[in-house]
Amino acid sequence: MAITYRWGISQLKRTSSPNPDTVNEIDAYLYGEDENGKNTTEVVTVSLEVPESYSSGSFTDFDNLTQSQVTTWVESVLGVEAIGGVKELVNKKIAGFYENNVGVSTSKPTVPW
Repeated sequence: MAITYRWGISQLKRTSSPNPDTVNEIDAYLYGEDENGKNTTEVVTVSLEVPESYSSGSFTDFDNLTQSQVTTWVESVLGVEAIGGVKELVNKKIAGFYENNVGVSTSKPTVPW
């Protein structure tokens, strides 16, 4: 089963130090979709420390942040091993869809409404 992944950012939590609107926590999610269109997400929250770049002048103001930059922060904080763990959780959720629908011609709904 081939799964394609992409990060999404839900929320940037901020503090007023050392600058107004300094991001100190990121709510993100990893979205995965298989070749049949089955998809799911896994939510992660990462905490940030004030970057050393703040004192070197390369600090990015909140209004100038990009999704790509914030996604890089998420991946850097998590590291390769934790990212692999999040991907595995997404994989298991998608695999669970198939396991729960074995032998049926139509998918079982996940909610009754």
